[in-house]
Amino acid sequence: MLLELLNDVYSAGEDRRFTVVVGLDIAAAFDTISHSVLLNRLQDEFGLSSTVLDLVCSYLSHRQHYVKIGRHSSDLFDCCSDVPEGSVLGLRLFAAYVSPIGSVIEQVNAEIPYNFIS
Repeated sequence: MLLELLNDVYSAGEDRRFTVVVGLDIAAAFDTISHSVLLNRLQDEFGLSSTVLDLVCSYLSHRQHYVKIGRHSSDLFDCCSDVPEGSVLGLRLFAAYVSPIGSVIEQVNAEIPYNFIS
C-alpha cells in the first residue's frame, strides 16, 4: 500500500497535479470513544436492534481500569469512553464510531482514490 501511495504521488507530480497526503496516528483514539455516542450511532445509522444493542452495551459496560507505575497502582475507576483494543469487535466498533468521516469528506468535496479506502 505504501508503494502504491508513493507511485501515485510521484505520478501526480509528473503530471503537475496538486497532491495532499494526510496521515493519522490514531493509537490513542480507541480511548476517546464515547459509549453513548457509539450506541446511538449503532442504533440510528446501522439499525442495530435492541437485543444486539444490549449485547454491545453489555460488552462495553462495567469495565474498570487502573494505572500502574512500577510497584504503585491507582484505585480502580469506571471506564465510560473506550472500546477494547486488540479484539475483532473493538476494531469494528471503532470503525462504526468514525463512520461519519465519509460525509465530512463529501462536504469538502475531496477526491479520494477508491484504492486508499480500506
